[in-house]
Amino acid sequence: MLELPKPVFKRMRNKSLYWFQQRLNWGGNHFNTLRCENLDMVATYRPYHFNGGEFGLYLYAHYFTAFLLNIMERTGLLFNEAHRFALECVQTHGAFHYLVERYAGLMNAVSSYPHYKKEVYSPLWGTEECIEETLANAYLFQNHPEWEEKRLNYVHELFKKQRDGYAQAAGIQQKTITSLYRQLENFIGGRKTFSLEEWIRRRTPFYVDHLPVYLVNDCLKDSEFENVIEIVFPACLDWEVNL
Repeated sequence: MLELPKPVFKRMRNKSLYWFQQRLNWGGNHFNTLRCENLDMVATYRPYHFNGGEFGLYLYAHYFTAFLLNIMERTGLLFNEAHRFALECVQTHGAFHYLVERYAGLMNAVSSYPHYKKEVYSPLWGTEECIEETLANAYLFQNHPEWEEKRLNYVHELFKKQRDGYAQAAGIQQKTITSLYRQLENFIGGRKTFSLEEWIRRRTPFYVDHLPVYLVNDCLKDSEFENVIEIVFPACLDWEVNL
């Protein structure tokens, strides 16, 4: 329901960036020269180890819209193209976190996964040693080998501006990726019957219908959120939405 219906393609494809900026005029407060949000702020994965049946990817309408506008501004992609690209970015990043958690369960590391998140991941977040975020960013390139130069350049430049952990994915080499996968396996613990890198490769490309995704109004006024729904997520108009 987050994707654009085909009739919207025809109606919106020729709308200018200025048209969107005027109607979503708070979007420029993010992804600018002063600040650069990471993809976890746009869509946060909540693990089932901590959230039970409410686990999944929580996509924030406010940040997603700002992210979408930035893509349009920086790449020149039309609205429908930028919309799909933005969804691919956030869903792929979140999918990597989900796959890491799934791997931990398969490796009999169920009890060690919460320990890893609390005692390893959390203290390292925001540093170069937070390799799960480095790999989650790098997974975008692995999951979307079809991206052309325009999209790849945007993602590389986006990563460069982010904080440590995320930024290391810009220009990362396959040899480094393999080494980081091995380190992440050691952090998680458990019986190693097959590698994390190989397990994720077998599930690539990742299809988002395997992962619950929720659209959330994080900080917009009701009227602003309704505007976002009408423009950015029109397929949701026929469904009950939490304001």
